[in-house]
Amino acid sequence: MSEVTIIGIDLAKRVFQLHGACPDGSIAFRKKLSRGQLLAFVARHPKCVIAMEACATAHGWGRELGRVYLEQIEGLNARIAELDVKMRHAARGAGMARRAQTMPGGGPITALAIETFAPELTSFRRGRDFSAWLGLVPKQHSPGSADLSQGAPMLGRFEGVFSQSPGGF
Repeated sequence: MSEVTIIGIDLAKRVFQLHGACPDGSIAFRKKLSRGQLLAFVARHPKCVIAMEACATAHGWGRELGRVYLEQIEGLNARIAELDVKMRHAARGAGMARRAQTMPGGGPITALAIETFAPELTSFRRGRDFSAWLGLVPKQHSPGSADLSQGAPMLGRFEGVFSQSPGGF
C-alpha cells in the first residue's frame, strides 16, 4: 500500500466505507469494513488524517480512534524506554564508548555513534583532526555582534561609519 495521508470514512450503522488518498490526491484504496474491523484497520495503519462526516456518532468514533492512537503512542514510548536501557548497557560494556562518555557533553548516544561510525582513531594525526571530522568548531569568545575568532585587530573596521574630519572622529 502506498503512502496514505488521508482516510475518509463514511459512517453507517453496520458497514463503513473507507477511502484512502495519497499526497497527490490519487486513490490508495477503497474498503468496506464492519464496525469491529474499523478500529483494527486504523490501528495497523500509519498515522494520517482521518476525515468523517459530521453526524451524531462522529464524536464517539473520534474518541475511539483517538484512543487507538494513544495506545500506539504508549506502545512506542515503552519500546523507546526498552531500547534506551539496552543502549546504555551497551555503552557501559564497550571500552571506547565508556571513554567517549567522559568527554564534556558525551553521553551513551554520542559514545555509541562515535564507536559505530567514526573511522579508526589512529587515522587522525591529532585530536583537532578528529574534531574537524565530527564538524566541531573552536569555542567562540566574542560578543554577539563582533567576530573575534580570527584575532584580527579592530583598526580600520569602522571606516565610513564615522565622518572623516581633520580632528579625528
